[in-house]
This record gives sequence, C-alpha cells and structure tokens, in this order.
Amino acid sequence: MQTPGLSHFLSSPPLLLHGWAIALGSAGTFALPAILLTRSPTTGTRPQGT
Repeated sequence: MQTPGLSHFLSSPPLLLHGWAIALGSAGTFALPAILLTRSPTTGTRPQGT
C-alpha cells in the first residue's frame, strides 16, 4: 500500500500492510475514547437552576 506522491515526496518507503494496521489501530484506540469522553450526555434533563 502506498499513498501516491506522498512517499516519494517524503523520501520514505511505502507502508506495508502491517504498518497500516498499526497506524489505523493506534489512531482508533485513542480517537474512540476521546470521542466518547467529549460527547455531552443526552439524558433529557434540564440543567440545575432553570
């Protein structure tokens, strides 16, 4: 697998299949908890004081 032009521009070899798996797995491992932790709960309750 190779990103056309990008590998040549950065003068690096293209990532192999296991390289893509590690990169995407790491991104997902950190992105999913970040998304879940920053979502506001939709409980349907009003904020206190209103």
